Amino acid sequence: MGQRSENRRQRIRKIVDAAGNVFAEKGFKEATIPDVAKAAEISPRLVYYYFESKDEILISLLDAHSSLWLERAPQIISEAPEDPIEAISTLVCAELEMCFETIETRDLWRNILAISTASEAFRADNRVYDSARQHSRSVETLLRNLIEKGALRPDIDVDACAWLFWSISRAAFRDYLSRKDATFDELLATIRTHISIACRGVIPNTA
Repeated sequence: MGQRSENRRQRIRKIVDAAGNVFAEKGFKEATIPDVAKAAEISPRLVYYYFESKDEILISLLDAHSSLWLERAPQIISEAPEDPIEAISTLVCAELEMCFETIETRDLWRNILAISTASEAFRADNRVYDSARQHSRSVETLLRNLIEKGALRPDIDVDACAWLFWSISRAAFRDYLSRKDATFDELLATIRTHISIACRGVIPNTA
């Protein structure tokens, strides 16, 4: 990587990190690009050079979450429990536990959900789809490992099952974000229950 490209990457990372802190402190709606620029110790003009809007910065925060997951998922998969329900639940719940490392508040995640629904540009951004696929592929890798160990039926549709388990986590996460009284422990317990139900028919001798 050339020095110019590395400098660009570092500037973008600095802006995104600063934006995450500003959004968490002030709220996404109240925060401004000048606020982000001040936190990043650069000019607003430079922020606009890299990002057209706060929405784009939010997508980059999502990128950061995905990158962190790609770093950690292989170890989680390699250390997965032998029990298939526990293995799948552990992987899916670990990703959700990591959500608040890069995007620190429920309000920020609510904004991502709102923007993903209302913004055509957000929905059309390939990075959003790529992020979903990365998480789904992690589940696929785990399922293939479990099949090799005889913990899952060999005839299952791995891609469809991976999307199912990933969709369970996303649906439960959306419900968690929409309910102010919901706790994170309740979210994880709900996911484990739903995964246990979904696993019926894919574990040998449980169909």
